[in-house]
Amino acid sequence: MLNHFGVSKANKNIVVAYQPKKDRMRPENFKRLVDSIDRFRGSIDIEFLQDKKIELNAVLATVGPERLWGYFKELLQQEYPTRDYNRAIESHPDLTRYYPIGIRIFNEYIKEHENSIVQKDVEEIESELEDVEGFINVPEKEEEIDKRLGTIIENDELLKEVGSKLEETFKGRDPKRWMELAKKLEEEDKKRREQEEEEKGRSND
Repeated sequence: MLNHFGVSKANKNIVVAYQPKKDRMRPENFKRLVDSIDRFRGSIDIEFLQDKKIELNAVLATVGPERLWGYFKELLQQEYPTRDYNRAIESHPDLTRYYPIGIRIFNEYIKEHENSIVQKDVEEIESELEDVEGFINVPEKEEEIDKRLGTIIENDELLKEVGSKLEETFKGRDPKRWMELAKKLEEEDKKRREQEEEEKGRSND
């Protein structure tokens, strides 16, 4: 690193004395370790490190953050020439903001309606939960809340009417795909109910 930046080990501004209270490794073992690694062999001044050291912060203060980061990037590029950016970049971001305005307004309207019809029960639930004496079974309570609010949604006349009209429109345009999606949702609902029953059975054991 020092050679890369043209910094001398004689620079007293970055070199500090180092006298460990206890040797962490015998000198001969340290030399053997350095010689066993190709990129360290011949580039590490073992004698210098016996009683001196250079802190990374000292190098940072001398060369600046941009040059130091550039050096680290160069090392990373040498060791790992390729990298998987799927871990950092989402290949399928949320695209709902590109939907036609009519669909976006419709989705927003349905969400607002959902909030309005469950708001009273949500407030009651929050009041019940904010000062609980003792302990409750959290999974059971979550299931109870889900069913309580879900029943409101299922029985809402406006949502049933809108759903019926959407069904007519969709089935008229692509009945085969409608049946495929309906079957998929039915299977997902069935699986969810089975999982809920399994969880209830475990909690009762």
